[in-house]
Parts: sequence; structure tokens; C-alpha cells
Amino acid sequence: MDLVLAFADQVAIALGNAALLQELQRRNRELSTQSRRIEELLLEREAEVERLTEQVARQQPSVRHRHDYGSILGSSAAIDRAFDLLDRVIDTDLTVLIEGESGTGKELIARAIHQDSSRRARPLVSINCAALPEALLEAELLGYCRGPFTGAVTRRDGLFVQARGGTLFLDEIGEMPTTMQAKLLRVLQEHEVRPLGADRAVPVDVRLVCATNRHLPTEVAHGRFREDLYYRVGAVVVRVPPLRERLEDLPLLAGHLLCVGAERIGRKAPELTRAALRKLSAHAWPGNVRKLENVLLRALVMSHGDRIGPRDLELGPPPAPLPPLLDRATYAELRLADHRRRRRAPVFLPARRARGAAAVRAR
Repeated sequence: MDLVLAFADQVAIALGNAALLQELQRRNRELSTQSRRIEELLLEREAEVERLTEQVARQQPSVRHRHDYGSILGSSAAIDRAFDLLDRVIDTDLTVLIEGESGTGKELIARAIHQDSSRRARPLVSINCAALPEALLEAELLGYCRGPFTGAVTRRDGLFVQARGGTLFLDEIGEMPTTMQAKLLRVLQEHEVRPLGADRAVPVDVRLVCATNRHLPTEVAHGRFREDLYYRVGAVVVRVPPLRERLEDLPLLAGHLLCVGAERIGRKAPELTRAALRKLSAHAWPGNVRKLENVLLRALVMSHGDRIGPRDLELGPPPAPLPPLLDRATYAELRLADHRRRRRAPVFLPARRARGAAAVRAR
């Protein structure tokens, strides 16, 4: 009886511990559920605070800069450097060269230069130099009289004359043919244009703003761009940073693009989750803001509900990695192995040459 009672005491203790363990596990599960709920609420509150902060930042003009760049969203250090340079050159008549990758918003910079300058009351005329052949580009820029070529039945003013007193924006000037570069240089030096077929020149007063996605000093070194023209158009170079260098502006840009896209299709702008923002921040963005707009518009159309998650974002395949660079030792080993392989490979001679070679070996 004493032995049975002793075992019973041990069993009672074990059962009590098991009951306490089950109760502890149940409470831990409840605490985990409550912790996840609290974390979700904090994330939602943080996202709401960020959204309101971005909305206030969009509505308030910048006080750090002399001019209002409200059409160009961003507050990162990279875009601030571009704004600081624009503050110093907008009030002058210096020619501005805007450098940047495709899709970074070079045309927005050109419009800001015109709208904040003293020429804002006059027209802003723009042309893409890569979209027209050389003959048509010359006719568009310089204008023509009646009869110098087939189809010129009336007189037409060129873009230099149309933009007189305002701003002329030459997009993709790095694509301009070299012969047209010489004619553009003469216009910039003489401040006058001679339309095709005209017998006298017309004085012009325009501010020239150019843009390119190429590095013009490299183009000059390779002989694809005139050096003297580069000194004319590159008086002030404004570099527009790519999106991968200003990821701090990604939430602001994404929110604005979603609002614009939602208004375009007539629906409420969805919220971009933090996981989706992390996925966007990890992308290289070869197409910059233009690609970001396309990605968000597709997600806006394909998503359901009021939130866009990482699964709704289609960023495309990652770029293929570049082959590794070879050092001298590895390159020498590869050359030696290729030489040995070529020596071991059988040589097939024509029948006449084979008979001749056999005769030589016999002799």
C-alpha cells in the first residue's frame, strides 16, 4: 500500500505538470496571436502615417529651394543636388544639358526650367532629334520657304522661330547627325537661322535646353559628336539620377503613380503593402520611373481589393549576370588548352593533297 501510494503521488505530480504545461502552451498561443495582431495594427498605423506624411509633402511647396519643383517628386539627396543646380541656372539664359538614363524624367526638368524662368510667358517648343531623319529634322528646326523641295508648297517657320522669346527643348541631342550638328552650331553662334530656300537669315532669341541619355564626352572622344558643339550646349550639365540611386523617393513616387492611375481608370487608389515596397526597392529598375509606372498600372488593373501585395507586382526576369573577368594566368591556361586541343584534332585533307603527303612520307 505504501508503494502504491508513492507511485500515485508521482502520477499526480506528473498529471498536474502536464495540465500546467497545456495551460502554458494555450496562453503562449494566445499571446502569439495577440502579438501578431498588434504588429499588424502597428504596420497599418505606420503605413497610414507615411501616407499622410507623403500627402502633406506633396501639397506643400519646397522651402529649401528658390523655385517650385512640385511636378518633380522627390526629396532624396541625389535629386536635391539637381534642384540646387537648377536654382542657380534657371534665372540665367545659359544653355542647359540634361543627362540621364531613359525614363528618369528629363523632360520634366526641361519644363521646370521653362516654367520657373522669365521666359514662361513665351512658348516651350520641343522635338525629339532621334525620331526624325536628317532632312526632315533640318526642315523642322530651320523652317523652309515655298519650293526648295518636293512638298514645300507653303512657307513654314522652323522651331527656332516658333520658340522665339521662349525655350527650345532638343531631346536626345546625342542622336543628331553630325552634318546637322554643324548647322546647329552656326545657329547658336550667329543667333540667326536661314530657312531652306530663303535668301536672308532670320534673327532668333531662344533659350536652348538639351537632353541626352548618352555621355557626350565619350561621344566626342569617339568622333560621334562635335567637340565645339558640346562646349556650346554643355555650358551647364544637370544630371538626373536614376531610380536605383534615389530609392528613398520610391514610396512617394509609387503612391503618386497609383493615385494617378486609379483616377484614370475610375477606382479608388489601393494601398501598397510594406512587403510590396521591399520588393520594389530590391529591383534594379533599368527603365527607371517609366518602368515603375508600367509595373504599378499593371498591378492596379490585375489586383483585387484595396491593397497591392508583392504577388501583384510583375517585375520581369532579372538581368543575366555578366561573365566573370579572367586574370592573366587563367587566360594563358585557356589559350594553352585550346592550342593542345587543336594539335590533337584530326586534320582532313583533300584527296590530292593526301596522296601528295603520303608520297612525301614514303620518300
